[in-house]
Amino acid sequence: MLLDSKQLIYCILVINTSCHYWTEIDASYYTQYCMLDEAGIPMPTPQPLRVQRRVPQPDQHGQAQDAAQDVALFQMRDMYMSLMESRMEALYRGEQDPTQDGGGAGASGAAAMEEDEQEEEEEEDEEDDSDDSQG
Repeated sequence: MLLDSKQLIYCILVINTSCHYWTEIDASYYTQYCMLDEAGIPMPTPQPLRVQRRVPQPDQHGQAQDAAQDVALFQMRDMYMSLMESRMEALYRGEQDPTQDGGGAGASGAAAMEEDEQEEEEEEDEEDDSDDSQG
């Protein structure tokens, strides 16, 4: 927003430079000169700060339900921990669940697969040797 010379002279004459900067500005002066945005449109006056209010606490019935849920969660945790403890004890004692296939069968199966691979390699070597002797 550019000021022409008349507006500039008016601003210079209207502004009282003799008053101290710490004097309070009255509300009418503030609303007349300070409450305009760049386009010259009046802005709304500043609102006082609102005091923050606390959220209302739930009634006693709601607290009882929350407490019951907390107790249920702790019971679930205790049951889970006791299950894990019994599994660890069984593992250290060497017991296994009969419904699950144990690790012993897997180990013998791996050894059998290694033997089969060795036999196949030996057969291939024999075939190569027989080809060399014929050729």
